[in-house]
Amino acid sequence: MKNFIILFKEKEGTTAQIDILKNIPQLSIVLRADGDREPFDQHACGYMPASTVDECLDLIYGSDEIDMQRLNRLYTQTADQALAPIERKDAVGFKMRFAPPMRRSAMTSTRRKILRFAYKRRITKNLARNNVIVFMAVRQDLLRWGLSKYHGDGSGQPGHLQFKLESGEITQQDLNKIFVDCDRLAGIIKDCEKKYAQKRKLADRFAKHGLQVHPLRYENFLNDPKAHIMGLCDVLDVGVTEEQVQQALDIGTKMKKVHSNDIADFVINHEEVLERFGDRYAAW
Repeated sequence: MKNFIILFKEKEGTTAQIDILKNIPQLSIVLRADGDREPFDQHACGYMPASTVDECLDLIYGSDEIDMQRLNRLYTQTADQALAPIERKDAVGFKMRFAPPMRRSAMTSTRRKILRFAYKRRITKNLARNNVIVFMAVRQDLLRWGLSKYHGDGSGQPGHLQFKLESGEITQQDLNKIFVDCDRLAGIIKDCEKKYAQKRKLADRFAKHGLQVHPLRYENFLNDPKAHIMGLCDVLDVGVTEEQVQQALDIGTKMKKVHSNDIADFVINHEEVLERFGDRYAAW
């Protein structure tokens, strides 16, 4: 039996991947009772102390039989929904941002840095103690990662169109082309490069603690989802067949890719954007 965690930032395809993974019978994916796919992110678990996250992870990862009653007593101290029942299978895991679910108001930046450092150190020790395999979501095409952040709610403002598409609130036909401010996009891509470097640094830190770290490349998932999911299961030593993975893909996810790979489909000044940023790629 293997334990795993998928660490992500945003717009890296992890929601669709979790939806597919939970369709595979040998895998047990930790979700909230309402289906929320990020049970230990602040929006889902509330302002949960690091000590509670630590104890919850020990209950999920550290025993053959999960005490759901005890786990949910802890979890609902801050969360307004319980976790869905977790059936122990060949592998158990979930996805999360590697950041403490803490209050930021009325807190100095120094205090936030101390809490973030303490949280990351504590959870890293927990993952090592429980032999958790870490999957690091990465998006190597920095231009398209940056454009997905720039496009946001469809108007160039922050937002997540994929959830509106999932709910049926909008369709692909409702999306309009946008004119991209290249100077603003440059700042977003620079931030993507910074996040990518942070992922590299975090992977090195995990390795020093004896953790296995494997990238989940967004581009691989798009190009060959079956091979991508089969590769993930292979890392976990989960014996799935191609037929099982194909069935999981056929059941699929309601998540839809917002943009095509051809940026001309949604960017008015695509030639200018490609000329300036077309080579922004970081291979993992």
